[in-house]
Amino acid sequence: MSSRSTTVAARLIKKSTATSSMQFTQTRYMSSPSRGSMVLERLRVALAEYTSKQCSQELPSRVRREIVDAARSYSSTTTVSSSQREIVPAGLNQVLANINMQEQIPSEDVETLFATYSEDQQKNAISVERMLTILSDKSQAL
Repeated sequence: MSSRSTTVAARLIKKSTATSSMQFTQTRYMSSPSRGSMVLERLRVALAEYTSKQCSQELPSRVRREIVDAARSYSSTTTVSSSQREIVPAGLNQVLANINMQEQIPSEDVETLFATYSEDQQKNAISVERMLTILSDKSQAL
């Protein structure tokens, strides 16, 4: 792993004191597929912007993978019910806060994304594989 990749990974995984002290609620937002699609597109654009500004030497697919891995890592430490291969809203919110994208993609939008794309609506989680698929610009998420 290059030092550039290590720096990117460290930036994604760092814990923000402001965010870690926040209480994340398990409120479920009702979502339509079109609203979820709009949020997904905004998330893709925000991550592409982050990649071009902060990780220009990395492949976009590698940056997406590191973001998903960081969200999964945080998800597994914050939720008892989350498996090692799932991401919960708190995990993605933490990563967005760490890369200063929480204003572009607020937590309500993350909840909408999870309400739309969760495989199991009761768990409110998205598998790592599905998250990589829906973040890919080439995918048709639904």
